[in-house]
Amino acid sequence: RDDKGVWVNDKDRSALLDEFLTALGIQRDSWASNVWAELWRSKNGVYDLYPVARVTNVGEKTMTAEVSLRRPTPVRELVEVSALGHPKVAVAWKDGKLTLPNADYGLMQSRVYIAPRAEIARSALDWFQAQSRIWRALPPLPPLVKPAVLSVPEDVIPAAEGWSLAVGDVDVTWTEPGFAAAAWKPVKLGTFTALGIPDESLARFRKEIIIPPSWKGRSVFLDFIADWSWGVVPQGRLWIDGQPAGVRQPLTASGDSSFSLEVTEQAKDGKITLALEVDGRLKEPAKPRPRPAGTTGIFLLRSEASPVSTTPLAGPWFAARDVGVLTPVKAGEKATYTYLETKFTLPKEWPARRVFLGSPVKLQWIILNNQVIQASMKSLDISGLLRRDGENVLRWIPDYPNVPDIAAVQNRTVPELNLIWKN
Repeated sequence: RDDKGVWVNDKDRSALLDEFLTALGIQRDSWASNVWAELWRSKNGVYDLYPVARVTNVGEKTMTAEVSLRRPTPVRELVEVSALGHPKVAVAWKDGKLTLPNADYGLMQSRVYIAPRAEIARSALDWFQAQSRIWRALPPLPPLVKPAVLSVPEDVIPAAEGWSLAVGDVDVTWTEPGFAAAAWKPVKLGTFTALGIPDESLARFRKEIIIPPSWKGRSVFLDFIADWSWGVVPQGRLWIDGQPAGVRQPLTASGDSSFSLEVTEQAKDGKITLALEVDGRLKEPAKPRPRPAGTTGIFLLRSEASPVSTTPLAGPWFAARDVGVLTPVKAGEKATYTYLETKFTLPKEWPARRVFLGSPVKLQWIILNNQVIQASMKSLDISGLLRRDGENVLRWIPDYPNVPDIAAVQNRTVPELNLIWKN
């Protein structure tokens, strides 16, 4: 209502708005008291949806609502999909309007009703038209912004595929090198569902890895990399050449699932046999299964050459309590921090072909030039992440198994960190 150039709401504002929109030829969708109601359509175009909600958390605990909705074709019943069992609800229809039976609504309560679409013959056509507004050709990426194709380094052997699987009882010698597993099923490690076996299975896996002749004289490591709170689910055991692996067993899904284990001695005879048992049986079967059983991590074998030289990252180092809130610290000092930060430049002439980060503790979380890396090992090749010219910015959360959190403050001794040059 225009009162001397100022719009003023009055008690008839709904009627005024209704009159205004009707004059513009816009059809009214709903007539309701105490609740909000609209007309929607299902994604596949087959159903008309009628959501009704009391959108308030104040007022009377329960109110009765009268609701009518526009519907061009007759309908005698709707299905209330928001209620258990999806009951059918009888409705009245007259002159292009359906009327729901009066119903009680609590605070913030909603109900959703459906019926086959009035123009059901147009369902498929309208669905494709809706998708055509979503599906569109993506512009081609110019070569400069395409991600580089990363080849597997010659000192890394991925070990996700090429395993053999047996479920249930097996010969007690199944972990030993040379065990005859020809009848076992060839698989790629994954969840039991992906492998087509029940979650309650007791599964055994074997894999033999041939050590390349070029690795002779190098240190060899077996790494298992898993996201936080995943890994071997719910528990398992690992053997190397028939002997229990020197890691915390049983293997479980936790914040510290990942590990790195030196296997140089086992690799000297030119091959390594891995045997992994994954027990999908729950200790308390009555409780729900929190994660799918199986292996949700990656095994890999890698080798490292002897260092050519080592450059300590002497800093200056800073302990950050928040983003940009920095306090000077030194390696070996006790500090309170969310993360550690330093900056460094590289020599113009590299002492060796590749450069690694190395520390006495697990590197765990590295943010190098805004690239985030989770590394459960104590040594990491960073050759491809460095700026050869200019400053490199390094942020570090050492030996921290959980997901990084700016509110998670640690009080620990600052470990040393080195650039280790290798060929």
